[in-house]
Amino acid sequence: MVVTDGADLCGLVTDRDIVVRAMAEGKNAARTTIGSVANREIVMIEQGSTAAEAATLMRERSVHRILVCDADRRLVGIVSLGDLAIRLDSSSALSDAPASRR
Repeated sequence: MVVTDGADLCGLVTDRDIVVRAMAEGKNAARTTIGSVANREIVMIEQGSTAAEAATLMRERSVHRILVCDADRRLVGIVSLGDLAIRLDSSSALSDAPASRR
């Protein structure tokens, strides 16, 4: 999930962020805000970039997801490591995974 403050991108929240930053620390889910568990490191790539460039960026920044933005830095999508594994290696074990699990 992308976290925003108005039109500004502020971070990302994944299921792992919720588990590691909220549940594992015993925080009350009813009172814990998304902003408090969000990963504030935003890694973006331009939508005209290649899958190989996205993979390189993920490796360099040690992230599993990057935001895809247009030339005006408006969000147009998210690319995950799983998306790239499927795109770059059709024989990947991930290619048989249900879309809801990617």
